[in-house]
Amino acid sequence: MHELKSDRFDLYSLGLGSLLLIFTLVRFPFMPQFIDAYYHLSSANGFLQSGGWTGWSWWDFAPAGRPQLYPPLYHFILAGLQKIGVSGLNALRFCEVSVPCLFFVSFWYVVRRLAGSVCALFSLLLAGSFFSFYTSTAIHIPATLALVFGLLTWYFTSRKQWLKAGLFLLLCFYTHSAVPWIISGSLLFLLPFASFRRIVIKENLLALILALPLLVHQFRFRGYVLFDSSQQLYFVHFSPALIFFTFWALLSGEKKDPVRSLFLGYCAVSLAVFWRYPYRFFSAQGILGLALISAWSLSRLLSVLPQPKKKILFVSVLVFFSVFHPTVDLDLGRPGFNPVNSTYANFIFGRTHDLLEFRSVYVPDQLNPVFDYLKEHVARDQIVVSNSVVISQMSTAFTGRANSSAMLREVTSGEKNTNPYAPAKLIVWLKTKDRRINRLAEIFSWQKIGETDIALIYLSPFTQARAYPHQAAVPFFMIFSLLGLVLVLLFLPLKIRQNPSEKPL
Repeated sequence: MHELKSDRFDLYSLGLGSLLLIFTLVRFPFMPQFIDAYYHLSSANGFLQSGGWTGWSWWDFAPAGRPQLYPPLYHFILAGLQKIGVSGLNALRFCEVSVPCLFFVSFWYVVRRLAGSVCALFSLLLAGSFFSFYTSTAIHIPATLALVFGLLTWYFTSRKQWLKAGLFLLLCFYTHSAVPWIISGSLLFLLPFASFRRIVIKENLLALILALPLLVHQFRFRGYVLFDSSQQLYFVHFSPALIFFTFWALLSGEKKDPVRSLFLGYCAVSLAVFWRYPYRFFSAQGILGLALISAWSLSRLLSVLPQPKKKILFVSVLVFFSVFHPTVDLDLGRPGFNPVNSTYANFIFGRTHDLLEFRSVYVPDQLNPVFDYLKEHVARDQIVVSNSVVISQMSTAFTGRANSSAMLREVTSGEKNTNPYAPAKLIVWLKTKDRRINRLAEIFSWQKIGETDIALIYLSPFTQARAYPHQAAVPFFMIFSLLGLVLVLLFLPLKIRQNPSEKPL
């Protein structure tokens, strides 16, 4: 472990990190940033109506529903914020601002303690300046929160505090489906080091045993899961510099350094986990490993260079990544080279909206009138639908009404060849070139009851389908009591006896 004695590299980190935090905070009014938020808010609202966690998502693909397989911790946070009076929209905004800030602070702090100030600076620079990764920290909140827990797992592993490390890994499992396996797998790369073997085994066993209820539930409904990564092939952002430095790092450095092994473990396991999801590896969570191992090798190179060359290398890396950080971007499968695509340059020159994932689809003036129609004409147990699955999911998120056609198509309802319009009481038809509306209105005897700037609103007078909340399998009282117990164990200054050979890094 490295002592936290400030030096000039910490000051550089403070400057770069402060800019990232400011960029994130000023976007609060423009959140939610991406469509995933509405799936998560829908799940939180479904749990609230059920009174806790339920293993069946009755609010999506109603009236049949589908298994609720997504790890629920983020949904509990959104539900908890609403329970104390925060609106669903502001709960999303709060999380999309606070979680990325928490991540960058945790990221710098943990790397600083593991590998020193230079490596922490380079890690923050390489990861934070990659605009696609920066954006992913806000659009994939559960994954970002799981990374925070994963980093803290690393930190307490390095401190040889297996109980706290195992509990943070447990929180990771209940937050995201992929990240915990990356963190757990990266820890296995410490097994060649004798002083870490018992620690790594104990914390992994603790997390896996306590995560079994969720893992068993997911395994039970594995037949409902479809793995379709084809769309990700069309929107991938590559950082040639990070890829180059990663290959260079693999050929250099001390082979028996535990920190290097940990960072390499993250690279290797994330590649194995995300091999079918290139966007996740090259543009989002996977890129963190490339940044870490590259930063580690650059910091070691800087430490052995003579003074003049050391300054040249440092300034070159700092300017190249903070100002330029060029990328190769796939747009509908067509590659293009972007020579200036750093996070800092994009914010300063107002180019952030060039990235599709950075744009918000929530436009209050256009969508709120639609939601007003839903609240007025649809009872709480009736079903809504749209010719856009995003609008269907947003309708559930903002009105609490179940939908018959939702997002996250990776988890199916199990019902085959069903017409999503048949069970819907109210239909929101976006004004697009889709001309099926007249035919569908005739088939189902829909009545047009309104129109907004973006949509036609139809009511189905003869539809009798209903979607009733399922009783919670785990009530909120038990959920928040267990979370409270975990927090107490994490923040109490517990002293567990350790072997004399098990000294912190």
